[in-house]
Amino acid sequence: VKTLLDSVETEVDAGILAKTTAFTKIETFADDTGTTAPAPTVADYALANIAGVTADNLLAVNTRLKAGNSTPGSALTEAQINTAIIDADARLVQFENNTPTAPATAFTKADYEAIGITGISDTVVDAGNSIDGTDNLLAVNAQIALAAADDANSILDIQWAVARADAAI
Repeated sequence: VKTLLDSVETEVDAGILAKTTAFTKIETFADDTGTTAPAPTVADYALANIAGVTADNLLAVNTRLKAGNSTPGSALTEAQINTAIIDADARLVQFENNTPTAPATAFTKADYEAIGITGISDTVVDAGNSIDGTDNLLAVNAQIALAAADDANSILDIQWAVARADAAI
């Protein structure tokens, strides 16, 4: 019986350590004001007993987690992480349904950056001022608007829309 109890205790300790390590990684990432802390993975969130993070929303969750951490260095709570997940998912739904916050102006560069999408430019080329932008924002918005059902509901889908837009211009 003692051997069995020792074995169970060892497994429980290992589980607690894994959860604590994963949560610490998430907290360290959220607190990092630069890019030195490694980003949490889906597995890290699962080990920390945080539900709702998938490969489809991971980048958006991590981006919203950093954006929502108004006081780096303070203890991160599961509620803050859950808020980041809810925010990320709501933003992804906006892209899937093509319902930007400001419909008259469509999605902005900031909307894309808020979920971690890169490669969006709303700056036109202006050689006189050394601006070499690509202004692909309208083309990307067109790709999102033309996307079939379930073709703009993940980070990969939206990043692929950026690539399609760039290829079209």
